[in-house]
Amino acid sequence: MDPSNIHQMTVTAADQLRSLLKLVRAHELGAREDRDPEDVHQLRVSVRRMRAIVRSDKGLDRELRWFGRSLGAVRDLDVLLARLGTQLATFPPEEAAGGEPLLDALRSERTEARDRMLVVFDSTRYQDLLGALKAATPQSVVDTSAAKAFRSVDKAIAELTTDPPDDDLHELRVKVKRLRYAAELTNGLGPVAQAAKELQTLLGEHQDATVAASTVRRLLKATADPGAAFVAGRLVQAEHECKLWCRSRLAQKLAALRAAAADHPELTTQG
Repeated sequence: MDPSNIHQMTVTAADQLRSLLKLVRAHELGAREDRDPEDVHQLRVSVRRMRAIVRSDKGLDRELRWFGRSLGAVRDLDVLLARLGTQLATFPPEEAAGGEPLLDALRSERTEARDRMLVVFDSTRYQDLLGALKAATPQSVVDTSAAKAFRSVDKAIAELTTDPPDDDLHELRVKVKRLRYAAELTNGLGPVAQAAKELQTLLGEHQDATVAASTVRRLLKATADPGAAFVAGRLVQAEHECKLWCRSRLAQKLAALRAAAADHPELTTQG
């Protein structure tokens, strides 16, 4: 690779890291005040993108992973509450009422997760992380590993069975996400990043449905409300249908990603 291209990627990654740090500080205030679930979402996305940049720096990557876990617990519950709330809104009022005990349980879990997140925000460890990110240099943080990420994704795709287990699709989603962020950091890989994004979105919807169904079953065991069982059954059935819809479109998205990568020998050539 032309050294000038490597330098350009370094500058771009460094600029992106600084921009992401600004986003973290901006959305931190909103997350502290609980103004909008999107603040926690954008914080989590920013952390993931930072990890794509600093992955070769094990110390920074470890601390970002720690921070991301505190955000993830809140964000996952926000997604569940919105998802199940939207579904319940389509039910007749007398049936939707049976879902309130499930939502109340999720709200309680979110309050606990949010309290843990606020402890992290107020910690010295978090402030140290922000300082380390601000001081990070391009030479110490850049890791443009799109080729490595694609090979990992391609191998996972090749190993998928005709009807893959949910866990296999979740693992594939994690790898596709890494590929997307690495491709976004690399000049000329826009089509690969877009194809990865579309596949990630489909796999994310499948994972959300899987988690939602599992959570509804768990919450049902903890409630004595007789109306909850019927509603829970309908919610689980809806998530099952969503998973089938996602799986019916999986082959198309997998092929699209491989086709996009085929135009870039630097991704597909072993080296």
